[in-house]
Amino acid sequence: AEGSALPVFQRIYADIGDEQSIAANLSTFSAHLANIVDMTKDLEAPALVLLDEVGAGTDPTEGGALGVAIVDHFRRRGALVVATTHHGLMKAYAQSTPGVACASFGYDAETYEPTYQLAMGVAGRSLALEMAERLGLPAAALTDARSRLDVREAQAEALLKKLESDQAALLRETDDIAADRGRLAADQQALERSRLELEDRKRLELTAFKKDLQKRGEDASRKAADAIHAAVKRLEEGQRKATTAGARARTEAIGAIREAQEEALALPGIPVVEERAAASVPLVVGGRARVASLGVVGEVMSLGADGGVEIAIGGKRLRVPRSEVAGVAGPAPSRGTSMASTASKGTDMGPAEINLVGMTVDEALPKVDKLLDDAAMSDRRELRVIHGFGSGRLRKAITEMLEGHPHVAAVRVGAEGRGGVTIVELKE
Repeated sequence: AEGSALPVFQRIYADIGDEQSIAANLSTFSAHLANIVDMTKDLEAPALVLLDEVGAGTDPTEGGALGVAIVDHFRRRGALVVATTHHGLMKAYAQSTPGVACASFGYDAETYEPTYQLAMGVAGRSLALEMAERLGLPAAALTDARSRLDVREAQAEALLKKLESDQAALLRETDDIAADRGRLAADQQALERSRLELEDRKRLELTAFKKDLQKRGEDASRKAADAIHAAVKRLEEGQRKATTAGARARTEAIGAIREAQEEALALPGIPVVEERAAASVPLVVGGRARVASLGVVGEVMSLGADGGVEIAIGGKRLRVPRSEVAGVAGPAPSRGTSMASTASKGTDMGPAEINLVGMTVDEALPKVDKLLDDAAMSDRRELRVIHGFGSGRLRKAITEMLEGHPHVAAVRVGAEGRGGVTIVELKE
């Protein structure tokens, strides 16, 4: 086979075939032995010695012993020996001697036909009785032959037979393992291909999702910007006209802005960007903090053990959960500054009433709108709007404006003046 290697031999000797001759007075055994004697005289190492059926043609016991001695003689003199034999003694010698190995040609266990496959490490059986049976020797003769076998020889034959059977089973298992290994390798390759295909598919789907998400984010941002622009435009128009429709437009504008913001933030996968300072500034008493739900900044007055936070905002103290409060960077106001600011807001609360008698609707509504804004900034809770009686147009326009105003909680007619005054309750 490709890759085989042999040493370089100085001489090659071979004793093959049957050289018996009546003329030369040589039997089969004598012819073999004469060749071997010539080899021993002419031996020059390194040498290759090939011996066919060594020890054959004479008494099996003596022939086996002689065959072992001949092989061992050549081996000790440095020759490489290849010998074939049917002698059990030589098989035992090969199994038990270091530097000597057995090999045998296999056969089919059912038909006893040769397979021509060389099995290394196993001494084969001669199969004399099996071959005789296959060739048609009477059963009585075979039974008699088996009964005449020496006990030790019978045991050796049985052991060899079991070894051959075990080796055949081992070879089948080896072939099955090799087949399983091949199938496993193929399955692993298929699994790896499936994994790579899945990764490619996921990568493509993720890219498409990112593009779709980016487009939806851009659409939402554009929609929010358009809504804010339209709301501001309506608000400006409402302020210029100074009518009830203007106040309602402002309310609608604020609602549109909030709706656009909520829609933009509600898109899946769009992160809400928090203030950078809020994530790193700790909450401390006397520091600044933002209330997320109100969107205002105040001073931290106390940190409750129950998780609540007390914050001062515009002269009012609120208690909110810690989860809604985040620290805000910047210089913490001193107690003096905070008190001065609170006192200033407390004393400058703006007018509590307005007199609109003699004004037209277009002149009066802007003043009422400004009064409401000032009152909301100064934390007033009630206003008096004096509009008189007249035709009732001014009172009606003011009432409609107040009922749709975001700062107004309730509207009622004042007791004094029989309805010439409207009392306004503001939201907290």
